[in-house]
Amino acid sequence: MMMRGFAYFVLLGLTGLCSAQNKPVSPDLAKLTFLLGKWTSVEHSVGPGGKKVDFILKGSNGWTLGGQFLKIEEFFEIPDFGKIENFILMGYDPKTKSYRAWWYTNNTPLPFAFVGYWQAHKLVLSSIKEGGRPELRIIYDPKEDGHYLARLEVQREGKWIFQTEAEYTRSK
Repeated sequence: MMMRGFAYFVLLGLTGLCSAQNKPVSPDLAKLTFLLGKWTSVEHSVGPGGKKVDFILKGSNGWTLGGQFLKIEEFFEIPDFGKIENFILMGYDPKTKSYRAWWYTNNTPLPFAFVGYWQAHKLVLSSIKEGGRPELRIIYDPKEDGHYLARLEVQREGKWIFQTEAEYTRSK
């Protein structure tokens, strides 16, 4: 009888944990709700050698780690370059009132770290300077439900240069 009670307690705890992961833990994280769901994106980018490259990205985003982070998982292939996987964790730091993100990709051993803020209606994340790595900026522009734009820029000689523009549409 005691074992059955323990099993019930564990099951109840796991159920609570799983449901908590489906909700953000703060109103500031809730502002990222526009990113939730499964996505298809048409991407326009500058590929290897400066060549213009267009491709389709598939992704799935949801709350993780008890609703403390938004997890973004993306998969795509760039012609003449190969398959790419992105994994991004995005959270909110109440002490600095900033968004923090860590972008992992299969073609670099360490993540890019970002700090960001809302500027008007856009979320702007800028990479934290690390020796020798390019400085990046990601701009998320929420539109109507089920649609947002994203832009990736790289800093060269003190100027932000276009790298990728993407139009995300929620898929089923």
